[in-house]
Amino acid sequence: DIGQQASILSLLSAQWTTANRYDDAVEACQTALPMARQVGDRALEGRLLQNLGAALWIRGDAERARQAAEAALAIRRDIKDQFGIA
Repeated sequence: DIGQQASILSLLSAQWTTANRYDDAVEACQTALPMARQVGDRALEGRLLQNLGAALWIRGDAERARQAAEAALAIRRDIKDQFGIA
C-alpha cells in the first residue's frame, strides 16, 4: 500500500531527524513525497514537507528548507489544518 509506505517513511524521517541522521531523513521525505501525492494525501504531503524542511534547515540548506516550509504551510492552510499551521 503506497499510502502506508509513505506514512511509515514520514515517521522514520521525523525519528531520523531527532537522531541527527539528516541525510536519511531527507532521503525518506524525498522518496515518500511522490507517494503521498500519488494517493492524494495532502495532510501527509504537508507533514513530509515540514519534516523535509526541518532536516534541510539543520543540514544548513536554508533556501531549500524555506521552500519546503512554505509549501507545507500552503498545504496546511488549504486543508485547514490549524495544528500544522501553528
